[in-house]
Amino acid sequence: MEKSDDSSLIKILMLEHPVVLRLFISVINKNIYQIEETSIGKFALELIKNKSYDVLIADMEDQVFSEISQIASDKKIYIIGLSDFDENYARKKFSTPCNYFIQKPFSLDTFYEGLRQATKNWLKNELAE
Repeated sequence: MEKSDDSSLIKILMLEHPVVLRLFISVINKNIYQIEETSIGKFALELIKNKSYDVLIADMEDQVFSEISQIASDKKIYIIGLSDFDENYARKKFSTPCNYFIQKPFSLDTFYEGLRQATKNWLKNELAE
């Protein structure tokens, strides 16, 4: 896993609809997570190419998700994929790497579980280094 600039915070890149982004950002603990967000796939693509992140949370139905998730996978970034489709269909349809899947619409509990899994993965990697 690439080291983030400030290893005391888990760096998250979020690619999602602006309304959903606002909800995510309002409930995430800013003492643990540093969030960069965009609703525009091209911007997310440039960010993931040029910066270090620990977690990618993205809509699997975005036009550039396949490319973004491949870059994230190559950089060993934990990927949380969001989709309107059920998990089996979404994984087959998009055939992209994804560590954790969340089907829309979802509850905050489901979102928190995805973050919990990403945090566990981050801690495991930090302790291994």
